Amino acid sequence: MNNLNRKTFNLLSFLFLAAFFVESNALGGTLTLKGCPEKIERILAARGVRPQGNAQNNPGGRPQTPHVSNTRKVGVSFDNSLGRFFGPILRITNRKGPKLAERRKLRIATWNMGGIPEEIPEGIDLDGEHIRNLNRLGGQAKTIEDLDADIMILQEVPSPGRLKGFARDDLNDEHFAAVLEGNDNFANHHGVLIRKGAPVDVEVHSFHKLRIDNKRVFSKDSQVVVIKDQETGEPIMNIVNLHLKARRDIVNRDTGEVIDPQSREKRLLEMSGMEKILEEMENRQGRRVATMFGGDFNNNYANPDAREFDYFRQSCFKNVFRIPGMEPIRNSDTQYYFPNEGGRIGNQMDNFIIDEHLTSSGAVMDRGIYRYRTLDGSAELPLPTSLEERLRLPSDHYPVWVDLDPVAILSLMASPLIASEMCQQAS
Repeated sequence: MNNLNRKTFNLLSFLFLAAFFVESNALGGTLTLKGCPEKIERILAARGVRPQGNAQNNPGGRPQTPHVSNTRKVGVSFDNSLGRFFGPILRITNRKGPKLAERRKLRIATWNMGGIPEEIPEGIDLDGEHIRNLNRLGGQAKTIEDLDADIMILQEVPSPGRLKGFARDDLNDEHFAAVLEGNDNFANHHGVLIRKGAPVDVEVHSFHKLRIDNKRVFSKDSQVVVIKDQETGEPIMNIVNLHLKARRDIVNRDTGEVIDPQSREKRLLEMSGMEKILEEMENRQGRRVATMFGGDFNNNYANPDAREFDYFRQSCFKNVFRIPGMEPIRNSDTQYYFPNEGGRIGNQMDNFIIDEHLTSSGAVMDRGIYRYRTLDGSAELPLPTSLEERLRLPSDHYPVWVDLDPVAILSLMASPLIASEMCQQAS
């Protein structure tokens, strides 16, 4: 087969597979060319497929962040001075733009991405798996574009290089992307995306080396994302990025004996680590800073039998889905699974647990769960009805977001907050 015939064959094969994929499944429309991200546009263009829509210079159609000249050293830097005991500190210095107090809202989001598909080399033959990965990449980019969060904490990120490449190639290089590798052996790390031009600087403190009674606390990691005022450098708020141990039996490898059913004791140890993190951050920052915990809790916070959450329930923290005075979220399930014997079961795995200082001050303006959409944004994708349908989604978890009032957040800096141990007694 000569080169011309091979190119024609590859193009026709791709178009056939694409058409078959779109027409043959209930989640059809996920391979929509209109508004597709830059890298997917490039891959398709290499095969003679021209995307339609406004994807020429700005694939997502979002306003570009203006460059503001200043003398600040913008970018990402590491501080390993505490690495022996806790893990490194990563500092992200953003460009100075509009002040935080001038912003209408500050949006924070959390998302278990379930990995990021590897880049698909240009020039290869596309099979069904490649098309599914293209859809996942496009869906992940579309999700982050729609959320438009200033700060996004991530779980199950494969590697620092992969997240940076994804941010550069699929998100139009509009975010600082950083990953601090933790304890997981399967490359399920924590990451953070900071929108360039967000009116804050950020520090990320890793605690993956934390030990209690000579036991390693976290199966993966726990990190504190510190939001800092650009003018003074003072901490405004802490966001703890967590991914608790899955509720699976821990087994003795030699005997096969179950030594920790559903990882209950391990999960309790991880929550004890959260208390230690609060104490350590108060020591580092010199005062109590308003804090929110977000991420994949691997259990429903509303489950009364989940003893690992007792610390939150007995102290000054509120479930973002159950804030007094706010309309409850009707469907708060963020993950669906499909046992062999039955149909779909939903669970509220992902959440924000928010400092009562933030909820009582009116800082929480709104919150919700993002439901996936087609790449052109024309329709919301239905909830999966099978494992196969779930595999075609951008992730098996849905993101959670919260909008905060910048003025209310800044007002908390003006008055001292109750220390965490006093807060627990007061409640």
